Amino acid sequence: MKKQLILIAFVLGGITTFSQNRTQTFKYAKVQFMRSTPGGEYGKFLNDQLSKIAQKRINDGTIVAWQVWGVGNATSESKYDMIVITFANSVDSLFANNGLKILGTYNDAEAKTIQDKINASRKNVETVMIANKNGYTFIDTTAKYAVFNYMKTMLGGEDAYEKEITRLNVTIPKPNNNGRLAWSLNKKIDVVGEDVQWNYVSADFFNTLESIMEGRAATSAPSPDYIKLASSRKINKSEVVYNVKSLTKKTK
Repeated sequence: MKKQLILIAFVLGGITTFSQNRTQTFKYAKVQFMRSTPGGEYGKFLNDQLSKIAQKRINDGTIVAWQVWGVGNATSESKYDMIVITFANSVDSLFANNGLKILGTYNDAEAKTIQDKINASRKNVETVMIANKNGYTFIDTTAKYAVFNYMKTMLGGEDAYEKEITRLNVTIPKPNNNGRLAWSLNKKIDVVGEDVQWNYVSADFFNTLESIMEGRAATSAPSPDYIKLASSRKINKSEVVYNVKSLTKKTK
Protein backbone atom coordinates (compact mmCIF):
# COMPACT_ATOMS: atom_id res chain seq x y z
CA MET A 1 0.00 0.00 0.00
CA LYS A 2 1.29 3.39 -0.94
CA LYS A 3 2.20 5.26 2.18
CA GLN A 4 -0.03 8.31 2.44
CA LEU A 5 0.63 9.03 6.08
CA ILE A 6 2.16 12.47 6.07
CA LEU A 7 2.91 14.17 9.33
CA ILE A 8 0.55 17.06 9.78
CA ALA A 9 2.17 20.46 10.13
CA PHE A 10 0.08 21.44 13.10
CA VAL A 11 1.39 18.38 14.92
CA LEU A 12 4.91 19.45 14.08
CA GLY A 13 4.19 22.71 15.79
CA GLY A 14 3.07 21.03 18.98
CA ILE A 15 -0.22 20.51 20.77
CA THR A 16 -2.10 23.52 22.08
CA THR A 17 -4.44 24.07 24.96
CA PHE A 18 -8.08 25.07 24.45
CA SER A 19 -11.03 26.56 26.31
CA GLN A 20 -11.93 24.80 29.53
CA ASN A 21 -15.67 25.59 29.27
CA ARG A 22 -16.54 21.94 28.80
CA THR A 23 -20.28 21.38 28.94
CA GLN A 24 -20.25 17.81 27.59
CA THR A 25 -17.79 15.14 28.69
CA PHE A 26 -17.40 11.41 28.31
CA LYS A 27 -15.24 8.65 29.72
CA TYR A 28 -15.66 5.93 27.09
CA ALA A 29 -16.71 5.68 23.46
CA LYS A 30 -17.63 2.96 21.01
CA VAL A 31 -16.19 3.64 17.56
CA GLN A 32 -17.71 1.80 14.60
CA PHE A 33 -16.00 1.88 11.22
CA MET A 34 -18.77 1.43 8.66
CA ARG A 35 -18.80 0.69 4.93
CA SER A 36 -22.03 1.83 3.26
CA THR A 37 -23.45 -0.46 0.59
CA PRO A 38 -23.30 1.13 -2.90
CA GLY A 39 -26.82 2.08 -3.91
CA GLY A 40 -28.08 1.39 -0.40
CA GLU A 41 -30.01 3.64 1.96
CA TYR A 42 -27.64 3.87 4.91
CA GLY A 43 -27.82 7.67 4.88
CA LYS A 44 -31.62 7.51 5.10
CA PHE A 45 -31.49 5.13 8.07
CA LEU A 46 -28.89 7.33 9.80
CA ASN A 47 -31.11 10.38 9.49
CA ASP A 48 -34.26 8.57 10.51
CA GLN A 49 -34.31 5.50 12.76
CA LEU A 50 -30.69 5.46 13.96
CA SER A 51 -30.69 9.15 14.89
CA LYS A 52 -33.99 8.74 16.74
CA ILE A 53 -32.61 5.78 18.71
CA ALA A 54 -29.47 7.73 19.61
CA GLN A 55 -31.41 10.85 20.64
CA LYS A 56 -33.68 8.83 22.91
CA ARG A 57 -30.69 7.12 24.54
CA ILE A 58 -29.16 10.56 25.11
CA ASN A 59 -32.34 12.06 26.51
CA ASP A 60 -32.81 9.04 28.79
CA GLY A 61 -29.28 9.50 30.17
CA THR A 62 -27.91 6.21 28.82
CA ILE A 63 -25.31 7.86 26.58
CA VAL A 64 -24.08 11.46 26.44
CA ALA A 65 -23.63 11.99 22.70
CA TRP A 66 -23.64 10.34 19.27
CA GLN A 67 -21.75 11.40 16.16
CA VAL A 68 -21.35 10.29 12.55
CA TRP A 69 -18.28 11.31 10.55
CA GLY A 70 -17.78 10.79 6.82
CA VAL A 71 -14.29 9.85 5.64
CA GLY A 72 -13.09 12.53 3.26
CA ASN A 73 -10.88 10.48 0.97
CA ALA A 74 -13.00 7.32 0.88
CA THR A 75 -13.39 5.57 -2.48
CA SER A 76 -15.23 2.47 -3.67
CA GLU A 77 -12.14 0.49 -2.64
CA SER A 78 -11.91 1.90 0.90
CA LYS A 79 -12.53 -0.43 3.83
CA TYR A 80 -14.86 2.10 5.46
CA ASP A 81 -16.45 5.43 4.57
CA MET A 82 -18.31 6.33 7.78
CA ILE A 83 -17.29 6.44 11.44
CA VAL A 84 -20.07 6.23 14.04
CA ILE A 85 -19.13 7.18 17.60
CA THR A 86 -21.25 6.59 20.71
CA PHE A 87 -20.15 8.42 23.88
CA ALA A 88 -20.95 7.40 27.47
CA ASN A 89 -19.67 7.63 31.01
CA SER A 90 -19.64 3.89 31.62
CA VAL A 91 -18.75 0.92 29.42
CA ASP A 92 -22.06 -0.84 30.05
CA SER A 93 -24.00 2.23 28.92
CA LEU A 94 -22.44 2.00 25.47
CA PHE A 95 -24.50 -1.12 24.82
CA ALA A 96 -27.55 -0.58 27.05
CA ASN A 97 -31.07 0.53 26.11
CA ASN A 98 -30.50 0.17 22.38
CA GLY A 99 -32.41 -0.96 19.31
CA LEU A 100 -35.53 -0.04 17.39
CA LYS A 101 -37.88 -1.34 20.09
CA ILE A 102 -36.97 1.52 22.47
CA LEU A 103 -38.74 3.95 20.14
CA GLY A 104 -42.07 2.31 20.97
CA THR A 105 -43.33 2.65 17.38
CA TYR A 106 -42.53 -0.80 15.96
CA ASN A 107 -43.75 -4.29 16.77
CA ASP A 108 -41.34 -7.22 16.67
CA ALA A 109 -41.96 -8.02 13.00
CA GLU A 110 -41.61 -4.39 11.90
CA ALA A 111 -38.44 -3.92 13.94
CA LYS A 112 -36.87 -7.04 12.42
CA THR A 113 -37.74 -5.94 8.87
CA ILE A 114 -36.22 -2.50 9.35
CA GLN A 115 -33.14 -3.87 11.13
CA ASP A 116 -32.56 -6.31 8.25
CA LYS A 117 -32.68 -3.37 5.83
CA ILE A 118 -30.25 -1.39 7.99
CA ASN A 119 -27.86 -4.36 8.09
CA ALA A 120 -28.05 -4.66 4.30
CA SER A 121 -27.32 -0.96 3.85
CA ARG A 122 -23.91 -1.07 5.54
CA LYS A 123 -21.18 -3.34 6.86
CA ASN A 124 -19.70 -2.90 10.31
CA VAL A 125 -16.04 -3.34 9.39
CA GLU A 126 -14.67 -2.93 12.92
CA THR A 127 -15.82 -1.80 16.35
CA VAL A 128 -13.34 -0.55 18.94
CA MET A 129 -13.61 1.00 22.38
CA ILE A 130 -11.64 4.01 23.52
CA ALA A 131 -11.20 5.93 26.77
CA ASN A 132 -10.83 9.70 26.89
CA LYS A 133 -7.40 10.56 28.27
CA ASN A 134 -6.78 14.25 27.89
CA GLY A 135 -7.51 17.45 26.06
CA TYR A 136 -10.75 18.79 24.74
CA THR A 137 -13.21 15.97 24.11
CA PHE A 138 -14.84 14.91 20.86
CA ILE A 139 -18.19 16.33 21.91
CA ASP A 140 -17.16 19.76 23.16
CA THR A 141 -17.27 21.23 19.68
CA THR A 142 -19.59 21.48 16.72
CA ALA A 143 -16.70 21.48 14.26
CA LYS A 144 -17.44 20.73 10.62
CA TYR A 145 -14.18 18.85 10.04
CA ALA A 146 -11.66 16.84 12.03
CA VAL A 147 -8.39 15.02 11.56
CA PHE A 148 -8.18 11.63 13.26
CA ASN A 149 -4.59 10.52 13.96
CA TYR A 150 -4.12 6.82 14.75
CA MET A 151 -0.93 6.27 16.73
CA LYS A 152 1.05 3.35 18.06
CA THR A 153 3.31 3.45 21.10
CA MET A 154 5.81 0.81 22.11
CA LEU A 155 4.58 -1.60 24.76
CA GLY A 156 5.40 -0.01 28.09
CA GLY A 157 5.71 3.45 26.51
CA GLU A 158 2.14 4.55 27.06
CA ASP A 159 2.81 6.55 30.22
CA ALA A 160 5.75 8.43 28.70
CA TYR A 161 3.69 9.28 25.61
CA GLU A 162 0.71 10.56 27.58
CA LYS A 163 2.94 12.68 29.82
CA GLU A 164 4.80 14.22 26.89
CA ILE A 165 1.70 15.07 24.85
CA THR A 166 0.04 16.43 27.99
CA ARG A 167 3.09 18.61 28.68
CA LEU A 168 2.83 20.05 25.18
CA ASN A 169 -0.89 20.54 25.56
CA VAL A 170 -0.25 22.72 28.60
CA THR A 171 2.80 24.65 27.45
CA ILE A 172 2.35 25.41 23.75
CA PRO A 173 0.79 28.88 23.34
CA LYS A 174 -2.61 29.38 21.70
CA PRO A 175 -1.35 31.32 18.61
CA ASN A 176 -0.01 28.00 17.28
CA ASN A 177 -3.53 26.57 16.92
CA ASN A 178 -3.43 26.91 13.10
CA GLY A 179 -7.20 27.11 12.88
CA ARG A 180 -7.93 24.28 15.29
CA LEU A 181 -10.98 24.59 17.48
CA ALA A 182 -10.24 21.70 19.81
CA TRP A 183 -8.06 18.65 20.42
CA SER A 184 -8.63 15.27 22.05
CA LEU A 185 -6.51 12.28 23.07
CA ASN A 186 -8.09 8.85 23.49
CA LYS A 187 -6.71 5.40 24.28
CA LYS A 188 -7.84 2.14 22.68
CA ILE A 189 -8.83 -0.21 25.48
CA ASP A 190 -10.52 -3.30 24.04
CA VAL A 191 -7.60 -4.84 22.12
CA VAL A 192 -3.93 -4.45 23.06
CA GLY A 193 -0.67 -6.06 21.99
CA GLU A 194 2.22 -5.80 19.56
CA ASP A 195 0.11 -6.73 16.52
CA VAL A 196 -2.47 -4.01 17.13
CA GLN A 197 -2.04 -1.26 14.51
CA TRP A 198 -2.89 1.65 16.82
CA ASN A 199 -3.52 2.14 20.51
CA TYR A 200 -4.20 5.89 20.64
CA VAL A 201 -6.29 8.22 18.50
CA SER A 202 -6.13 11.96 18.70
CA ALA A 203 -8.57 14.31 17.03
CA ASP A 204 -8.01 17.87 15.84
CA PHE A 205 -11.17 19.84 15.07
CA PHE A 206 -11.65 22.58 12.46
CA ASN A 207 -14.44 24.57 10.87
CA THR A 208 -12.86 24.74 7.41
CA LEU A 209 -11.12 22.24 5.18
CA GLU A 210 -8.79 25.03 4.12
CA SER A 211 -7.32 25.26 7.62
CA ILE A 212 -6.45 21.56 7.51
CA MET A 213 -4.89 21.67 4.06
CA GLU A 214 -2.91 24.83 4.75
CA GLY A 215 -1.42 23.11 7.77
CA ARG A 216 -0.51 20.07 5.71
CA ALA A 217 0.95 22.15 2.88
CA ALA A 218 3.34 23.98 5.20
CA THR A 219 6.77 22.41 5.59
CA SER A 220 8.92 23.31 8.57
CA ALA A 221 11.83 21.86 10.49
CA PRO A 222 10.69 19.71 13.44
CA SER A 223 10.90 21.40 16.79
CA PRO A 224 12.78 19.83 19.72
CA ASP A 225 9.39 19.18 21.33
CA TYR A 226 8.19 17.31 18.25
CA ILE A 227 11.38 15.23 18.05
CA LYS A 228 10.88 14.15 21.65
CA LEU A 229 7.21 13.37 21.02
CA ALA A 230 8.01 11.45 17.83
CA SER A 231 10.30 9.13 19.74
CA SER A 232 7.41 8.02 21.93
CA ARG A 233 4.93 7.06 19.19
CA LYS A 234 4.41 6.40 15.49
CA ILE A 235 1.57 7.89 13.45
CA ASN A 236 0.17 4.95 11.48
CA LYS A 237 -2.63 6.86 9.78
CA SER A 238 -4.04 10.35 9.63
CA GLU A 239 -7.37 10.97 7.91
CA VAL A 240 -9.64 13.94 7.31
CA VAL A 241 -13.30 13.45 8.23
CA TYR A 242 -16.38 15.66 7.95
CA ASN A 243 -19.29 15.88 10.34
CA VAL A 244 -22.49 14.20 9.13
CA LYS A 245 -24.48 14.11 12.36
CA SER A 246 -23.84 15.29 15.91
CA LEU A 247 -26.38 14.69 18.69
CA THR A 248 -26.30 15.75 22.34
CA LYS A 249 -29.01 16.20 24.94
CA LYS A 250 -31.64 18.63 23.76
CA THR A 251 -32.32 21.51 26.10
CA LYS A 252 -35.64 23.33 26.32
